[in-house]
Amino acid sequence: MAHTAITNAQVAVDAPLDTALITALRDNADANGVYGLTWTDKTGSRSLDTVYQNTSGHPLWVSVSGDFVQGGDGAALQAFVGSSSPPTVEVVKQQGYNSTANAEVNVFFVVPDDHYYEVNDDDNGTVTVQEWAELE
Repeated sequence: MAHTAITNAQVAVDAPLDTALITALRDNADANGVYGLTWTDKTGSRSLDTVYQNTSGHPLWVSVSGDFVQGGDGAALQAFVGSSSPPTVEVVKQQGYNSTANAEVNVFFVVPDDHYYEVNDDDNGTVTVQEWAELE
């Protein structure tokens, strides 16, 4: 199958690059919290099986990593997000199995502003949080 490239001529005839528009879009995004966010270590202040609410005024990115002990049925981290508490929409789940060594499970997800979120281990209860970070 042949690929067809779209050229600038097909989009606009000799249209100049509108740097003022690009700058305005970038500045507006920055003013609305898209840029300038920083990762914050929340490991000491967050726990599994606890509901939190994003009240930051913008989407919140959450990353959680945990270890589980070898053997057994393995373990999983799962994240729930919702507009009410407790959140009921499972947005991500990572299951891990390892019969010979300890292993790690990780989840990464986005929480809309004014929504609730919760990270759980599965019913085995074997995951220990090693890192919890939020981009805020």
